[in-house]
Amino acid sequence: MRVLVLGGDGFCGWPTSLYLSDSGHDVTILDNLSRRKIDIELEVESLTPIQPIGQRLRAWKEVSGREIGFVSLDIATEYDRLVEVLRDKQPDAIVHFAVTDVPMGGIKESGIGRRHGAEGIRKFCYQKSIVVDRFGLKSEINWFPNTPAKLSGLKRVMNLLYRSSWRRKIFG
Repeated sequence: MRVLVLGGDGFCGWPTSLYLSDSGHDVTILDNLSRRKIDIELEVESLTPIQPIGQRLRAWKEVSGREIGFVSLDIATEYDRLVEVLRDKQPDAIVHFAVTDVPMGGIKESGIGRRHGAEGIRKFCYQKSIVVDRFGLKSEINWFPNTPAKLSGLKRVMNLLYRSSWRRKIFG
């Protein structure tokens, strides 16, 4: 499968690109390398050193024998080039990690909501819950005492642990 990974040089995009390539997919990364440019502009470095994209791509090819393509492209401003890449690559899937406009301001604009304010955050974000079944349980764990016997047992344990006479006996 031909896959384009937008923002593939980033924290989420790079490991996703490696995973997809390792799984046998033909992967091409589209990224404008803006995070690296901001580091240079601000004269800062990442806490964990990150090698240049070309060096990382060569290392991946050496280790895996698979090649990941790379196109330097800003999807927010270079629409014609994006369309050209889409026509050329004809991807079966696109994974989008590229950030073109962050509602809370992003790098170099400290403070939540500085660019769009609280209303921008409400517009672009929504609450949701994610439930992950890690342990393969057949039924939901009953967190609270759900039977009179369990409630009675819990009360006895709490009384034992937090009753003042018990604490005085042990701790003096």
